[in-house]
Amino acid sequence: MKRILYTLSTIIFLSSCQSINKAVERGDYETAISIAKKRIEGDKKKSTKHIKILEEAYHKALKRDLDKVKFLTDENRPENYDRIFEIYSDVKYRQDALRPLLPLVGKDGYRAEFKFIKVEGLLKETSKQAAAYHYRTAGSYLAKAEKGDKWAARKAYDELGLVHRHYRHYNDIEELKERALFLGTNRVLVRTENRSLVAMPIGFEEALLAMDIKGLNDRWTEFFTIKPSYANIDMIAEMEVTRFDVSPEREHVREYRDSKEIEDGWDYFYDENGNVAKDTLGNDIKKPRKVWIHADILEIKRTKFATVGGIVKFYDARTTELLNSKTFDVTSNYSDFACSYKGDRRALSSNTRSRLSNVPAPFPTDESMALRAASKLKGIVVAEIKRFII
Repeated sequence: MKRILYTLSTIIFLSSCQSINKAVERGDYETAISIAKKRIEGDKKKSTKHIKILEEAYHKALKRDLDKVKFLTDENRPENYDRIFEIYSDVKYRQDALRPLLPLVGKDGYRAEFKFIKVEGLLKETSKQAAAYHYRTAGSYLAKAEKGDKWAARKAYDELGLVHRHYRHYNDIEELKERALFLGTNRVLVRTENRSLVAMPIGFEEALLAMDIKGLNDRWTEFFTIKPSYANIDMIAEMEVTRFDVSPEREHVREYRDSKEIEDGWDYFYDENGNVAKDTLGNDIKKPRKVWIHADILEIKRTKFATVGGIVKFYDARTTELLNSKTFDVTSNYSDFACSYKGDRRALSSNTRSRLSNVPAPFPTDESMALRAASKLKGIVVAEIKRFII
């Protein structure tokens, strides 16, 4: 049994070494370090093999990182500071992960040596350089944004956000972000125009514009139904109603009869002598009596609809150029049904029973039908605004 356990432990050990070695061979030093570190932490006797692999992977990873830093530094490009900062951060993380293991001595007395570099000062200096670079770049973009370039304003905002990766508070960064946000925002005026030559019902236009305009706002787009006093409008979303129609009230009446044959008591059989016939047990012989029953059904169906048609147009507010348009056609339908009967309920078919209801509801007014159509139209307009603008 001991021999089997020894063999299994040997296989696991060799498999572990092979997987770590393969990671080192393909340059995946982080994986090799992670595996070796876990093996060492779980091994009271500290395998020298794992310690040496960990040592090798660590120094190769450090050399790779320092070579990359030298290359990026020699390029002398300020945009490289972020990458250099990330590399130094990786070095610090790796060193901090190994410190709890030190001193690291194998079961045969082998003592590992790890070269640690003082990375804190390098991180601080690199962070300072990166923040300064993004701050300067944001300033250049803001200068263009002040001349009306919204794309530049958004780039400035992004650059200022990168400063936050290094410093929570930096110069006047919060004020500059607010300025970039203001300059980079598209402002859209939403309005309606009635070109249908039909007087709109009272409250129709108000209901149409009562959509959740503010709910459409995002970081770079702001919507209004009234021109703001503090900024210019960039785009106009116009709902042009070209057709408005409310149908007449229609009522369709149908009358029909349900009939059914049912059993209603019974009749006796009589013999040739006029006496009630008997069966072999002496009981009276009788047969079911069948009769026809009837019910007269009155069915009333009421319908009405309102249709609003037109086009959604998007204009450049400064040049009045038509940027895009989309036609729409919205119908609000009203339908009500009532079914009643006179006669014997037992005569009703299952289909008629399922449709029994009270008297039909009154027809809705033209105004309420128009407002229903307006509610549907709002959904279409919002979807089109999101598709085209947002």
